[in-house]
Amino acid sequence: DTDGDLKNKDDDNSNLRDDGVPDEIWEELEESKGREREEADRLSLIQDELEEIVRQEHARNEEIKRLKEEMKRQMEELARLAAEEENTKKREEEARRILEEIKRKEELARLKAEAEERKRREAEARRIALELKRKEEFERKQK
Repeated sequence: DTDGDLKNKDDDNSNLRDDGVPDEIWEELEESKGREREEADRLSLIQDELEEIVRQEHARNEEIKRLKEEMKRQMEELARLAAEEENTKKREEEARRILEEIKRKEELARLKAEAEERKRREAEARRIALELKRKEEFERKQK
């Protein structure tokens, strides 16, 4: 072991780190760790994007569910209004029928009252005519 031999040994170990691992391997290891970090970051971003997509889909499904329920309520309200309209039409038809019946009865009552008035006048006219006839006979007998 001469000074020259030690120098050669130091030259041979110049590419070694303090722990005895060659620099080349350390560089590859660091590059590999860098690629793994990049890949992990990329996968984390993809996972975040997928979670956002899932959240949006869930929100969209909830909105669809809400809209379906709202549509169902509106259809039920429409059916209720249609039934109400039908009932209203039936009540209006019944009211018209009752009004027509009332008008018909009023017309019959008017005609009956007119007939009774005509009979009363005719009876009064017959009574007056009979009275006049008696008066004339009485006056003739007096002469």
